[in-house]
Amino acid sequence: MWAALAATLLFATGVAWYHSAAAPDFRTLADRPPQRCTALRVQVNAAPTEDVRRALQSTGGTIVDGRSAGDTFVLTAPNPVDALLALRALPDVVLAEPIDC
Repeated sequence: MWAALAATLLFATGVAWYHSAAAPDFRTLADRPPQRCTALRVQVNAAPTEDVRRALQSTGGTIVDGRSAGDTFVLTAPNPVDALLALRALPDVVLAEPIDC
């Protein structure tokens, strides 16, 4: 009788602990690491002058890759949603989109 009571108590304790434990952050080796969309591709219409660079940096982003073919820049931003909204509001910006997502 005492053994059954001890087993029931042990089982109830285990169930209570299981339900109170936080879910583990489990990933397999085949899983890709979680990605944050902090990189932005921005294409400008005008010839990239210092004014364009200043306008790009005024959105809170940092230019990490300079002008490429098609006057495209790569920026990183701590808050990419706000940076995208600000970039799309600039008159010289033709394209502003997140990359690495």
